[in-house]
Amino acid sequence: MDVKQVVEKWKEAVCEGQMDAFSALYAPDARLLVPISPEPMIGREAVKQYESSVSAAFPGATLKLLRTIAQDSVAAVEWEYSGTNTGPLTTPTGEQPPTNRSMSLHGVSILQFTGEGLIGQEFRCYDTKSLFQQLGLE
Repeated sequence: MDVKQVVEKWKEAVCEGQMDAFSALYAPDARLLVPISPEPMIGREAVKQYESSVSAAFPGATLKLLRTIAQDSVAAVEWEYSGTNTGPLTTPTGEQPPTNRSMSLHGVSILQFTGEGLIGQEFRCYDTKSLFQQLGLE
């Protein structure tokens, strides 16, 4: 398994809005933990639904990979996600209407891979306060 190749496919799927290709990189029972959600997304379909809602909130957004460090079945990926909020955004306090404001979010994802080379768990870390400030929601 070439972890860095999977990470590149992960980035391409996000940038191209290809949620089927994105979710296919995750194991059927994958877990996704993100700061903006109080509960983890469990299962490939839940991961796809979550990422689809982010893509709808920021259509045409870009994901730039800054650094990937991989060892065995784990990768740490430093990234920057940038876009304009032109769709509804689901937050812990409910759905927010589009702000039409741009944001640039710097974060890290820790990806744990299964023996089949699929993402079994992803833990995303980013500053939600900065995100909400950029969007004028705080």
